Amino acid sequence: AETGRLKTEAQADLQRVNSEVEAKVAEANSGFTQRVEELEAAFKLKVLDLDRDTKDREGRLRVVTDKLEEAKTDLAAVKERLG
Repeated sequence: AETGRLKTEAQADLQRVNSEVEAKVAEANSGFTQRVEELEAAFKLKVLDLDRDTKDREGRLRVVTDKLEEAKTDLAAVKERLG
């Protein structure tokens, strides 16, 4: 009878420990999943920022290129008048 009682108590303890471990694992997985989602969101925002920055730089480069072309044209006109 004593052996049966000890076996039952041991099984109950084992089940309790298993439940606690499963709860801790679920909690850790939840925290990990949340962190991954936060990192993904931050990464997407960074990509959008970089894309916007790239477009801004491309626009400024176009303006500079256009002004350079105007300056070349003006220089050619001045050379022709002088030359």
